[in-house]
Parts: sequence; structure tokens; C-alpha cells
Amino acid sequence: MARIEILNAAGAVENIIVADESFAEKAFPGRWRIAEASLTLEEARDARRARIKSEASERLKALDWRLERARERDTLDLPGETLAEVLAAREAVRRASSRAEGEVLALSEIADIAAFQWEVAETDRIAARQLSRFKFLQRFTPEEQATLLAAAQQNPALNAYLFNLQAATAVNLDEPATSAGVHLLEFAGLIPPGRAAEILGD
Repeated sequence: MARIEILNAAGAVENIIVADESFAEKAFPGRWRIAEASLTLEEARDARRARIKSEASERLKALDWRLERARERDTLDLPGETLAEVLAAREAVRRASSRAEGEVLALSEIADIAAFQWEVAETDRIAARQLSRFKFLQRFTPEEQATLLAAAQQNPALNAYLFNLQAATAVNLDEPATSAGVHLLEFAGLIPPGRAAEILGD
């Protein structure tokens, strides 16, 4: 990490930034040089934190195509990565970048700041608790699905429950109505004891 002078076509300094040499060459190929003045610890920290923000923005942009694909799959009720899962991945990037900025502030050597790299860790990830209708129904075994469909023909309340489920574009596992509905299926003996917790679990 150093003060970098950005040169214009005539070779004169038109700007000064704080960055590492690889970034300078990528952004301004052949149009930069290291300034003579040394970099302070605070400047190095500020520069690396700014780069982390920029890197996080690039990683979020790289998820745009997955976001669009998930929206289309959720709309069509197709299997695959859900919108909630992609949004969870985006949130993990944001959490990781915030964590990384804090870690940079704790560094006390300019060389360590210049060498600092960050990635999304498991602790940054959150569980996607919203499923497409297709993925939610897949949590029931084929035998359970058959039992529910057969019982719905004789039970108007169950028939209405399944009708509303078919109309839903997504199912939030943390929604009280979702939990109550699945537990009622277990209470009615339509799914085995303990299955409600399994279906609603991660």
C-alpha cells in the first residue's frame, strides 16, 4: 500500500491515490508511479477499507445473474436456488465486508494491511428460511403427500390449507401460520409424530 501518483498523457501528476501497485497497474496501466512521501498507518487503513467496500460491491454485482435466475425459478415454481438463498448469499458478503473492515482497523503494520485479504466465512452466512412452494412440498415424503391429498377430499379445512399452499409463491418457515399448519397436520395424525419439527427445521 502506497501513495500512487496518477499521470496524464503529458506525464504530469493529475491525481494522488492510496492503493497497492497491482491495483494501480490494473486501473491506470503505465500511468502511475509511487510518490516519494511515505504512507501513514491511518491512510493505509482508510485505503484498504475503501478497497474492501469496492470489492464487496463487485461481489454483490456478480450475484445479479443468480438473483434474476432465482426470481424466475420462484415465479415458475421450478427447482433450484431460491430467491431467499441468493439474498442470504448477498447478506453474507455484506457481513463479511463489515467484519473485514473491523479486522483492518485492528492491524498495526502497514505491510499487514497491504497483504490483507478477506473471504466470506461460515459465521457470515445466514440460513435461508424462505422456500419456494416446490422445495417446501419436497420436505414431505411421497407417502405423506399422498395421505394429505386423500384426506383433503374428505376434509374441507385441509383442502383449503392445501389450496392456499398451492397458491403461494413462497413459504416462510418462520411464519407462525406455517408452523401452526404443519403442527396441525401432525396433531391430526396425517404425518408421523415428530415430523412437524423435521419439516420446519433447517
